[in-house]
Amino acid sequence: MLTARMAALFQIHPGEGRRVGLVAALFAFLEIGRSLGANAADGLFFVRFGAEYLPYMTIALGAFSFLIILSYAVGLSRFKKDSFLIGVLAAFVIALLIERAALFLALPPLYPILWLTINIISAVLGTLMWNIAAEVCDTRQAKRLFSLFTSAGILGGVLGNLITARWQNGWALKI
Repeated sequence: MLTARMAALFQIHPGEGRRVGLVAALFAFLEIGRSLGANAADGLFFVRFGAEYLPYMTIALGAFSFLIILSYAVGLSRFKKDSFLIGVLAAFVIALLIERAALFLALPPLYPILWLTINIISAVLGTLMWNIAAEVCDTRQAKRLFSLFTSAGILGGVLGNLITARWQNGWALKI
């Protein structure tokens, strides 16, 4: 529970603490995941293929991102938002679990696919986090709380990169 002093410092009104805590935790944990995923995908791609293929991957990323983000926007307008957002998160989890399992096959074409999907998921997650925040906050709350959510996301990104640095020093499973 938040103390009254902390709630006043963060401009959290009575009755908002649980919701604010959950959304801030969502931002933090999604940013931790985005940092870990991006670092792992970049490292695997660069080790297996090299930076000379990055321009081609960036072109492919632009094309696929356009299609996926357009589909995301259409989905937001056609489906019930809460169900759609949960479905998108579930689809991402399933895709990432399948890709993680596929890495044990060590097939070279998997690394560009992994790099593309991680970067696309990362872009969509950025938008998805703000869609969720907008769903749980009205305009007045947004003015007060969005900076707190952003700070939680930044902290999560920093922690994700620190975890990556620690992984490089001995925590990681060898792939």
